[in-house]
Amino acid sequence: MNLIAFILGLIRGFLRKVPIGQMFRRTFDWPYFFQVMRLRLRSVFRKKFRRPILLMVSVLIGVLRTLPWLEEFLGGQERLVFPAILQYCLISVFLFLNRKKPGMRAILLGTLLNGLVIAANGGRMPVDAWIEHFGLPALERVRAAPHYFLATGNEPLFLLADRIPFWSFGFLMISLGDLAIMLGIFRLAAYLPRRIGRRRGRNVN
Repeated sequence: MNLIAFILGLIRGFLRKVPIGQMFRRTFDWPYFFQVMRLRLRSVFRKKFRRPILLMVSVLIGVLRTLPWLEEFLGGQERLVFPAILQYCLISVFLFLNRKKPGMRAILLGTLLNGLVIAANGGRMPVDAWIEHFGLPALERVRAAPHYFLATGNEPLFLLADRIPFWSFGFLMISLGDLAIMLGIFRLAAYLPRRIGRRRGRNVN
């Protein structure tokens, strides 16, 4: 789902101020259009973020949390909360340091919401039992994931759990925090192609 938001945001950013309706006319300036796209693509890789190591470490911890042997390695299910808290603290600090970039505040809000409900539930995200309506495969994916569990409805902060039906290459449940994160990722991705230098006196038509 975040990948879809990122791709749509990039498309929005690359096509910003491009007269889509005029692209099929003979007078459309295709050479200049591709020049603009090249400059915008270059600007994607020029954007800099503060303390990216925090993001990389948090992603690594997130991958570790999906491994089925982590619970045994830590010595019990109740200890799964510690890597979860560490992961969300690191990513939250990274997002706060980069909060001035478009979309980062929304991503930070969503991350904090998800982190709260996960911490309150022992390091795992509760998933609404409504996911049963998506069939056995969707239900089995939740049961097989060590960082999720099927909720009964009485869990702490259940309002912030994965309760919203959503489709992203398959049906799943997402949270209010996920919605905020997707919105932020869309805005951030749309910002990335913004050119650092601008040419004046010429339009893409």
